[in-house]
Amino acid sequence: MGASFATHMLLLLWFFTATFCLSFFKAEPHVSCNEKEKQALLTLKRGLTDPGNLLSSWSSDQEDCCRWERVRCDNKTGRVTELHLSSPLDADGSFNYKKRLGGEISPSLLELGFLNYLNLSFSDFNCAHIPSFLGSMGSLTHLDLQWANFSRLIPHQLGNISGLRYLDLSGNDFNRAPIPSFLGSMGSLRHLDLHGANFSGLIPHQLGNLSGLRYLDLRWNDFNRAPIPSFLGSMGNLRHLDLHGANFSGLIPHQLGNLSGLRYLDLSENDFSRTGIPSFLGSMVTLRHLDLHQANFSGLIPHQLGNLSSLRYLDLQYNSDLHADNLRWMSGLSSIQYLGLGEADLHREVDWLQIMSEIPESLGKLKHLEFLDLGDNSLNGPIPQSLGNLSEIANLYYLYQNQLNGTIPKRPIPNCLKNISAMATHDEYPFFESLEFNFNYFSYIENLVLVPKGHELEYEENLRFVKIIDLSSNNLSGSIPDEISVLSELRFLNLSQNHLTGKIPEKIGNMKELETVDLSHNHLSGEIPPSMSNLTFINYLDLSYNNLSGKIPSSTQLQSFDAHSYTGNPQLCGDPLPKCTVEEKPLNRTPIGKTEDHSENSNFYMGMGVGFPVGFWAICGILFFKRTWRHAYFKFLDDIQDWVYVTTVPNVNWFLEKLKSHHLSLPPRTKFEFPALSPVMMEAGVQGGMLSCQDHTRKRFKKKLKLVRMKAWSVEKSKYIVAMALIRLY
Repeated sequence: MGASFATHMLLLLWFFTATFCLSFFKAEPHVSCNEKEKQALLTLKRGLTDPGNLLSSWSSDQEDCCRWERVRCDNKTGRVTELHLSSPLDADGSFNYKKRLGGEISPSLLELGFLNYLNLSFSDFNCAHIPSFLGSMGSLTHLDLQWANFSRLIPHQLGNISGLRYLDLSGNDFNRAPIPSFLGSMGSLRHLDLHGANFSGLIPHQLGNLSGLRYLDLRWNDFNRAPIPSFLGSMGNLRHLDLHGANFSGLIPHQLGNLSGLRYLDLSENDFSRTGIPSFLGSMVTLRHLDLHQANFSGLIPHQLGNLSSLRYLDLQYNSDLHADNLRWMSGLSSIQYLGLGEADLHREVDWLQIMSEIPESLGKLKHLEFLDLGDNSLNGPIPQSLGNLSEIANLYYLYQNQLNGTIPKRPIPNCLKNISAMATHDEYPFFESLEFNFNYFSYIENLVLVPKGHELEYEENLRFVKIIDLSSNNLSGSIPDEISVLSELRFLNLSQNHLTGKIPEKIGNMKELETVDLSHNHLSGEIPPSMSNLTFINYLDLSYNNLSGKIPSSTQLQSFDAHSYTGNPQLCGDPLPKCTVEEKPLNRTPIGKTEDHSENSNFYMGMGVGFPVGFWAICGILFFKRTWRHAYFKFLDDIQDWVYVTTVPNVNWFLEKLKSHHLSLPPRTKFEFPALSPVMMEAGVQGGMLSCQDHTRKRFKKKLKLVRMKAWSVEKSKYIVAMALIRLY
């Protein structure tokens, strides 16, 4: 009886469960779109240009417009609620101009009374104004017009869309007009993106009324060196604030410290000269991203930044007047993944005495660190062994141009050495994997060997991604490890300006991807391996000022370099040096009567060997280590170049016109023209109205303002790198 009762109860339970599931998952009948709205969409299509056939499914033959691509409808009512008309991006993040929507936006959109989402981004409306009738679409909550090539003034009618929560007007050209004050009345806004839209003037105080705003992006505009408005601190719900490259100056208002929930803050590429990094930033414990690079900060780095235990990204690079008594505060950044302190001059001068900072052992506690840049500072001391604990690091830290010393420890060298090299200035090599410790005082190269000899496979596994090794201008001694030859992907090898001895590794010819080899100014001896003739891709070779001997191996590549690549090796011979003779082969036998000549030659080469480094540092040392002189030097060169352009070209053209006026025959199209504009000149031209609106928007989008917004410092830095390379080459 009990079993029968239990069976009946189970059946009853199964029946009710099945009934409930069927009723719950019962498919709703599909509702076709409203005929009036369908006709409105077809009218919209007729006004648009569609070279990419993005709206090919919009056809009167297809009865149900809810099934058209880029159209979304309410499942129950069939009314159109969303239009996704953004032009598609390519796989690399750019878009094909030939596929962009354009033309005119028809007022037929007003027939879509339930439309709440409208996306027209990355279209091309040919510098037209934003249609004012959009302000009558009261149901809109999401309006995305970014990079759609709109211009002129923003219609005030947009302020009537009281329920709008998302507004993106970025990447258009609003002709240096101020940000409209009516945006402050759109109290429902949660996301406001105005970056790169050519706004200027003061930020209207009405924006302070947007207390519910969570995302605000004002980067890449021009606010005329005004201070950051203090009312931004009243937007208590802000999570994302980006003011990058917006021409702010002055003090950073302490009211920003009230943004207790802020997670992303970018103040980089502004000019906060003669001001320090505010210590109140250390109290914004919710910060995940803090970017202060190239903002002209000065003074001591506040140790309070070490309180930001949730911070994952910190960039203080290119603030040349920052100082640090020590870097121990970094150990508090327990969640940090990206730490950029490159070219921040982390030293302090007290009564002309430089107090140097060392890399703290505690840095090894940052177990999540993936990128570390300490390059071009005044750091001294050794590399801490604790850095070997950074098991997550994917980008090898930059340590170039410091005053570090001691040996290169084995364990800081991670298994995966992917990094964006400072040398990656060419389009064909945008990313390098590199090992850069140049311009320090490291003393022992054999520590570069990560495993004992005979374990080449492990060595290759540890360093197999490396394409650049630059250990130049250190105090390295010892021999070049034979195991380096297993790095078959290496393209750049620079061990110059050290005290290396021994022979060039016999198997160097196995590194067939090598393009640059610089072993100059060492004490290497022996013959040049015959295997170097296998380096068919090599385009730069410098073996000068060593103790190499014997004949230069014959190959198309090795003979393509001039004698400068081999000079300073008195016992080296063969093309392109003087031919080898039979008597020169036994190195312990000197022909009678030649002792005095050989001594004179040796003295000559010794003099060249001493004279080169002395002359090099006498001329270039100041430019190398005195940043202000270096900048002044290159600014002087730029001014001279501009003066020559401005004075010479018009005068030459005037002279040619004079010749023509005297009926003298000239070759056709005889005219001198100015060279192509540099990125900085291009920016000035854009702001001065040199480019048409369409060209202006196209260039600003295609480059994403990356080049147009480059500051003069980056141009100077590039010239400096190229200049120093040329100095060393010649």
